[in-house]
Amino acid sequence: MSRWSRIPPLAACLLCAAAGFLISTVLIYVYGDTGLCAYADLDAYHARLEDNVARLSALNGTLSAEARLTEDDPETIRVLAREIGLYAPEERIIRIQGYSGSSSAYEVGDLMRYRIGDAGRTRVFKILGVSLPLTMAAIAIILRLLERKKR
Repeated sequence: MSRWSRIPPLAACLLCAAAGFLISTVLIYVYGDTGLCAYADLDAYHARLEDNVARLSALNGTLSAEARLTEDDPETIRVLAREIGLYAPEERIIRIQGYSGSSSAYEVGDLMRYRIGDAGRTRVFKILGVSLPLTMAAIAIILRLLERKKR
């Protein structure tokens, strides 16, 4: 008598189902969409977001200081007006060919979206978790039938 013939058929099926469930649970926990690998991706995304917020805070401080200067300093107002092409009537404009002028474009920040690398990872492991116990149960039944034929 083999080991399989001593286990009742229902218990063998339940054992196969439990083993498949355990295997698929561990695989989903490690490799699934919300598993350990995905957590590492989220942690890296979190670090990028914090860096982006720090850069935007620094830019906000710079812009706030410039805004205060435009309220109080008439020379700053003249310089900013010249940058956008406004000049006083008594001023003479000299344009130098090939010189593009100063570009003071501000960086607004990075557009950051979190994207799941492979959204179907968990689905694969769920299918594996269902098909593995069924396969194991089918193998157990086939082995039982082969043992009965031998007798």
